Amino acid sequence: MRYSYSQKSYYDKTILTLVNSTTATEVQRIDVHLGRDDVNGSEHTIDGRRFPMEIQILAYNTDLYANFSSASHSPHGIAAVSVLVDVSLRFGIETNPELLKLTIATASVLHRDQRVELADLEPWKLLPYTRDYVTYEGSMTSPGCDETVTWIIINQPIHITTDHLFEWGKMLQSGGKEDEPHFLGPNRRGQQEFNSRLLRTNIQHKIKARQECKIQLPKVTYKSNIQAEPQLQKHKKRHTHNRRERDHPI
Repeated sequence: MRYSYSQKSYYDKTILTLVNSTTATEVQRIDVHLGRDDVNGSEHTIDGRRFPMEIQILAYNTDLYANFSSASHSPHGIAAVSVLVDVSLRFGIETNPELLKLTIATASVLHRDQRVELADLEPWKLLPYTRDYVTYEGSMTSPGCDETVTWIIINQPIHITTDHLFEWGKMLQSGGKEDEPHFLGPNRRGQQEFNSRLLRTNIQHKIKARQECKIQLPKVTYKSNIQAEPQLQKHKKRHTHNRRERDHPI
């Protein structure tokens, strides 16, 4: 599921200032990956666990490239912010308001090639209330799969209710005229090999304070041999006295 995004505003850039504060970027589209029934749809996993949905906000590097198409095939071309979506099981946690706008819009685009216009979509409001993230250099997940993407995985999900998640499961990848429906979900890419990629993060891990050893250990100290100097002086005096006796015999 893909939403094109053409509105330009100051807030488009703030989405990507988590990592790319010095690079000019422009949001081009929003991809939504979803599952269906008991199959979760996120492309990224946390400790092997997939989430019900994943929202990917894709922007291209306007400092280097004239458009999204050129950037998607070129080095350092794309920055992608990944927001994982979890089902709200606790009372009082509702669907993210911006995600709710997308959910309502799905009723108008249940079949392939249907379109709907969202006049008041604000992508930055899809972000959870955290600045913690994990980032790595990877590839596009759509055909072509070019290794041109800086992925930014937000370290906290947003939420959707069970009823609203069910609405996404109605979407079809066909025109609706077939005898048997072909549902859109799950529309995720398979999990890829790690390939020794470097993961970076700004997450501050809490480390337990070191516990002091409670066993009393003997204190070891060192002292210089202060008797050595007087003994040396005494030896020198005796040696000098003997020399004088030899030089001046009685």
